[in-house]
Amino acid sequence: MRIFRVYSFLSVGKTFAFIIITICMATNGLRAAQQEYRNVETNGLKAAQREYRNVAKRNEEDAPNLLECFKPWDGSGGQVTLEPKPDRVVTQDMFQSFSDCEWLMLNNLNISDIINAAFATMPKLGNLNIENNHFVRVKRAMFKGVSSELDYLILSNNRISSIESRSFVDIKKLGHLGLSHNPLTGPITPETFMVQYVDKPSWANFGLDLSYTGVTIEPGLFQHIPDLTALYLNGITFK
Repeated sequence: MRIFRVYSFLSVGKTFAFIIITICMATNGLRAAQQEYRNVETNGLKAAQREYRNVAKRNEEDAPNLLECFKPWDGSGGQVTLEPKPDRVVTQDMFQSFSDCEWLMLNNLNISDIINAAFATMPKLGNLNIENNHFVRVKRAMFKGVSSELDYLILSNNRISSIESRSFVDIKKLGHLGLSHNPLTGPITPETFMVQYVDKPSWANFGLDLSYTGVTIEPGLFQHIPDLTALYLNGITFK
């Protein structure tokens, strides 16, 4: 009887030890799998970012120095070939012949700065695209006096590191703001993305693209954005 009890005890002990070892192996395997997934995800993100920058660089090198302005509904508009410059400052003088402009494209122009109220002379402007340049800051009065019709603003793939508080409140009908692929390392607060509609239409909605900006999403960050319906956060960290 004693031999049987001792044997039973040893058998139970071996079984228990086997279970513990199995759990440890499973836990270590899970941790290894999780680490491998994080490595693959991180490497994939870095590769995607490198490819995007390479494509943007090739586009910038190949693109002509064109300022493009047109009316999408009837196809009218024009292009102005600008003198190549390593650094270009956007001023109101650039748009003297475009008072009726509805869509304005300022891509690949080596823009290093935009003066305050630079777009105030285009009362019909509805779409403003400023991609693939290298200005580093969005200033509080940059869009002061901008058209009340402006609802689409793209500032992607620049070198924007800081956005002054309330920089977009002067855009009274803003429906989409694109800031992807900018190194937003400066302070980001709820007032950074504040939007204030005037006579808000019933269909008003808002889309925000912060993909690959390095912004950390904290609770309450978007509390000053009414009618936020589309939020793009690829490659973003959540807190």
